[in-house]
Amino acid sequence: MSFVVSAPALGAAPEQLPRQGAMNVCENVRFGGREIDNLRVPDNARCVLETGVRIDGNIELGNGSQLYASGIFVDGNVQGQRAAVTLLEDSRVGGNVQLEIGRDITMRANAIDGNIQL
Repeated sequence: MSFVVSAPALGAAPEQLPRQGAMNVCENVRFGGREIDNLRVPDNARCVLETGVRIDGNIELGNGSQLYASGIFVDGNVQGQRAAVTLLEDSRVGGNVQLEIGRDITMRANAIDGNIQL
């Protein structure tokens, strides 16, 4: 990984995650090399997505949440309101990136197939 800013040192997500066909919650954990249907980062939670993670759906960011993602593929959209930190680099998003009233947004070297709305 080459995060522009240091991602928090979080423990790995439990083995029972992800649950297929469900909304998966990334709350203060790190995902690496997994395929996930949809992902939600709850209010005030932190989530790290490492190279090789594939989201077959959307990423939803809660108020005050922090997302650090590098080298991932999102088939759908990345959406959030009032996220504290959104770092997306060296990644591909098949849909749109829609971040409203975000505090710290960093997007570097990404391929976005849809629109970017900040």
